[in-house]
Amino acid sequence: MAETEERAVTKFARDAILTIVGGFVLEPTLQKVHIDVSPYLRQIWFGIGVFIALDGLKRGAKVSGRVRMFRDSLSKRNKMISYVIVALLCAALGVLYYWGLGKLFGQEKDSGVTLKFKQTALFFSAKHGSVFVQGMTVKLRAVYENTSDDPATQISANGVLRFIAGGQGMKDREEEEWNTFRAAWLASLQGTPKEELAGHQEKSFEVETDPLAPQDEQDLRDTTKYVYFMGAIKWTDKTGEYETDTCTYFSPNEHGGANAPAIWRSCLSGHSMVRRPFKFTDVRPAFSQRANVQIVQMGFPSDPSASDPKWVPGERILLRIQAINNGPAPANKMAGSFRIAISSGAAEQADQERLWDVVKAQSDTMPYGENSLMPGRDALIDVQYPLTLYHEVALTAEDIAQIKAGKRRILIAGIYKYIDDYGPRETHVCQSYSGTSWRYWNDCFRHNELVP
Repeated sequence: MAETEERAVTKFARDAILTIVGGFVLEPTLQKVHIDVSPYLRQIWFGIGVFIALDGLKRGAKVSGRVRMFRDSLSKRNKMISYVIVALLCAALGVLYYWGLGKLFGQEKDSGVTLKFKQTALFFSAKHGSVFVQGMTVKLRAVYENTSDDPATQISANGVLRFIAGGQGMKDREEEEWNTFRAAWLASLQGTPKEELAGHQEKSFEVETDPLAPQDEQDLRDTTKYVYFMGAIKWTDKTGEYETDTCTYFSPNEHGGANAPAIWRSCLSGHSMVRRPFKFTDVRPAFSQRANVQIVQMGFPSDPSASDPKWVPGERILLRIQAINNGPAPANKMAGSFRIAISSGAAEQADQERLWDVVKAQSDTMPYGENSLMPGRDALIDVQYPLTLYHEVALTAEDIAQIKAGKRRILIAGIYKYIDDYGPRETHVCQSYSGTSWRYWNDCFRHNELVP
């Protein structure tokens, strides 16, 4: 009898360990086949705990025997009381266990919203019997859903279709295309209309390629190339900003069931995540790949032109700034904020910082523009002083004399902000002038840089 009980305990411990290990591998295994159980981990582990407890009681013959002996020794009234006590005890333990699981999986402190891709479907041409038809686009509808009770706000959802060659290096080609897509998606967030989605509701969007060339059609049919869908959803809920990403490719030689006949495989490079904290700086392109707006020249225009600024006391001064895009990518939605100030030599650094704070505050509240600066092209902007809106005072004859003598300085601070294929970028400039030639510009103590 002792050997039987010992074997029963060993078997119970083995089965309990296998059940716990199964609980740990369940989520990553199901994610590989696009089944997300992360919102239900609390319930899953609660079920595992209840199963192990019941199984242990069932197998514990010795314990069960002692319980029966104790129960039989009680009167009918005391039996009823014992049942109530045991029920309350089990309920309390169950509640405590469930609460602990909530703390462990963050559900007590994070009851946020989850958006996920539910379905991707290629448009099928019944006339040609294929989704790949020469001269026609490949088109896909992506459906995403809010699996939570609460609404999601500030939603931006988008995706692309890409043709990627199979074989050696496929994973690297996936990674390159994903980085390009994500960078463009991040850049688009600045100007994309935002939407809302109520709990347990769905929305969809469609993407398509250019018309198929003969070679592309043949490669896709022969599976030397695959059609990829790369998509991303960003949203806001009461706990923060989150995103769901997907990267999958269509396998035309495999067939599913009637409800989902098309088989989509996860990218070799990964990039399929549900409800991860949104990060704007995931993609870090090389400096040489980005738009690069630089200040190349500043001067005080006059008619006729002269190297010595022809300022008149009490009148405005005009500073013309020339910028050029020295990068390989367009600087889109470009906008600029510039201000001029007059400083004394003794307090110049403090005056620079005050001016910069004003410019930065203006730039942060200013919307992006509508114009683009193409690679190799330049742009001109004129900055005026004084501005009556800010109660600035015009230069006096004494001010002009001190500036030309080097005792006072003209300060210019400004920000060009724009968006390229990899997201927002800013060009910061801060310069100090004194002397008798428009060429006498010096860098401020700070604020001459590209960000990022």
